[in-house]
Amino acid sequence: MQNKLWKDLTNRLAQEPFERIYWGWGPQWVSFIKIDSPITVDKPLWAHEETNLDNIRLFDLTPDQLQREIIRYWQQPFWKRWFLSLLTSINRKIKLWSYYHRCLAVRTACIENIYRIDKLTDSLFEQYLGEEVVERLYRTTLKLTKYLEKHAGDFKFEENGVDFYLRGNRRFFKKLMNKKLASLDIENKANLQKRLEKEFDRHKMMLFSYLADWEKKIFDEPIYFDKPIPFDTCIDPRTGKKMTYSTQSIEEWVKLKRQIFGSMLQEEAPEEFLNIKAFLESTLSTIKQLFNQQLERYEKLIFKVRCDRLAAEKAIQQANILQKYFIIFKKIVFLFHPDKSFGNENLRAIQTELFKEYSCLAKDSIEKIQQGLQTLEECLITQKNKLAFQEMKNGFNSRIVELKKIIHDLNDRIEVVRYKIRTNYKETELEVDEEIEQIEIEIEEMRYNYSEFLKPRSPLKLTFKPSMNYLEQDEPKEEVYETYEAKSDYLNKKTYARYTPVF
Repeated sequence: MQNKLWKDLTNRLAQEPFERIYWGWGPQWVSFIKIDSPITVDKPLWAHEETNLDNIRLFDLTPDQLQREIIRYWQQPFWKRWFLSLLTSINRKIKLWSYYHRCLAVRTACIENIYRIDKLTDSLFEQYLGEEVVERLYRTTLKLTKYLEKHAGDFKFEENGVDFYLRGNRRFFKKLMNKKLASLDIENKANLQKRLEKEFDRHKMMLFSYLADWEKKIFDEPIYFDKPIPFDTCIDPRTGKKMTYSTQSIEEWVKLKRQIFGSMLQEEAPEEFLNIKAFLESTLSTIKQLFNQQLERYEKLIFKVRCDRLAAEKAIQQANILQKYFIIFKKIVFLFHPDKSFGNENLRAIQTELFKEYSCLAKDSIEKIQQGLQTLEECLITQKNKLAFQEMKNGFNSRIVELKKIIHDLNDRIEVVRYKIRTNYKETELEVDEEIEQIEIEIEEMRYNYSEFLKPRSPLKLTFKPSMNYLEQDEPKEEVYETYEAKSDYLNKKTYARYTPVF
């Protein structure tokens, strides 16, 4: 489950390709996007595989080709841009190119997931400020998007829109939060304020990571080492025409310089060596200018990689294009090497002096390029480690989400069990109460039925009445007991012997 603000923004972004290009009529934007797998609302552009995104075509052009066309448009004067916007489809191309990079920014934000896009809005934040703040952030984000995409590809445009947008939303949030807190009569307002500010900062940085990445993509000048750059203008001795040579025609330029040098050696003029020296110094100066220009672009390339604004793998591919410029050092070296002086001591002295400078230039240039390649390789390893760490972190976060879901399901089941227990307890209690009432009713009925027996009675008075016969009897006579008299004196005089047992 996603954050409400992020879900609203991505849903809006997923529906844009299916809108009409002319305010409700005309073809849909998706008809100008060619990709291997179809784009739908349920599967928007950023949800496709990277291999499909590499083969995408916008207006039948690659994103880089379309960017070059947009850059050329912004380099034109205002009046020419005005006519081009009326007579060509350049505005629609800018909008579609900007949409493509917005989708890439969403893809990056979903992969990195630094600010927990999948985390729901805090309950207290949603209760007190959620609806108003989320609506404000959503509305201002759409407004900023429309403003920036009109200037996409214009490198002279000031890139401070995102910062200004964040400051404005921060002021709105502070004002609204203070108003809400003042109307509440609760304890621990300070803790509530910290919690609200923390949740707002999470929303703010979640949007900032997406918008800042998109802003860099549409306002950052690309570096193309294969782009032709004019560096010298010479007159062809065969045709007498003025020729301009660029970085894509270095071999032709080297051949021309060799022809000019050979023709100068055949001349036997007094100022011959002065002309040769001036020619060689001019050639060396042109080579210096060319390589300094390329090395500056090379340093910019490394800087972008270090700032995580360009993938190191793509940077290495572009940097390898520099190697083709080494052909200058290889093919033009004979112009400065003393062994090619044809035994002329004056020419040898000139070449020896310039060859030292030429060797230092070649050595320094090669060392800088090798150091840059080593730096790019280190950045590539770092980015791969970051990517692996981010994948591990995303896996860990996904497992946490699954665990929280399991805990949530268990809590739901516990609540169901508790509800059933409470319901059964209430039902049992009700049944017991009904039985008690029934017993009480039966007891009352028994009391009513046996009330006659249970009434209290007065104690019985018992009197003794003797019979008349008893009264008529004579008085009792004394009993006379007869005394015993012995019959003979023997019994009286009889003695008893001691008892002796006889065996």
